[in-house]
Amino acid sequence: LGGIGKPAAFLGWLFGAYAHEKLLEGVELPMKGLNAQAIATWFKLDKTAGNYTKFKMADMERVFEDAYRQPDSSTLRSVDAYYMSNSGVLWLFQMTRDINHKINVEGLLELLEKFNKLQDTENVNLIFVVPMDVAPHFPAQEYKLLDVFRPDLSDADVERLDCTCIPGIQGAKKRKLNDAGISTIGDVMAAKKNSPSQVSFIRSILTDFKANRERNKNRQKVLELKQYCISLDYGPRDVARDGNV
Repeated sequence: LGGIGKPAAFLGWLFGAYAHEKLLEGVELPMKGLNAQAIATWFKLDKTAGNYTKFKMADMERVFEDAYRQPDSSTLRSVDAYYMSNSGVLWLFQMTRDINHKINVEGLLELLEKFNKLQDTENVNLIFVVPMDVAPHFPAQEYKLLDVFRPDLSDADVERLDCTCIPGIQGAKKRKLNDAGISTIGDVMAAKKNSPSQVSFIRSILTDFKANRERNKNRQKVLELKQYCISLDYGPRDVARDGNV
């Protein structure tokens, strides 16, 4: 139970573990459509056969297996598990006890890129797996988008933002940049071009930032993904209030 401290987080972990076990056993359940794109139907998942192993995001050669798959640890930023059917339909699962569970857009874009699904989002479905008493109240979920990736910001607007708006730049990294006279994203980009040694210690962060900005050009496709909800008979019978993917 490493890293689980608060009661709500612990209860969420328990439900997530229970939900993974149920899906591994195979299920056939009614599926509630949460947004206009999703039509209520039934969801069937066969029992996972053979020697089941968790996957690592760095080791994706088994990604297209026709089997329910769960990450080795919390390496998926937007979902808890996935199932890729033989017909190429990708089902993404998020287990939650929360009524509000915002969707991490950047994490979802990164995942869809790994699955080669950024240009095939019609065949991608996002399923929220919730306790039975939560399902009747469960709405379509909102999307969580970092300010630096907001579509209304121009390149000039982004360059004026503080350097801490780049994911991964905080604390000691920010202080080191500030000591070098670098305070905005524009300053960071100028240093990267003209004095790369000044920002060499955040090279991987800047590589990820550049990739995220490029992926975010496809954000609208993610915002239009079909959202569904399936419910499992699980206690205790209470409804959590808030959460985030």
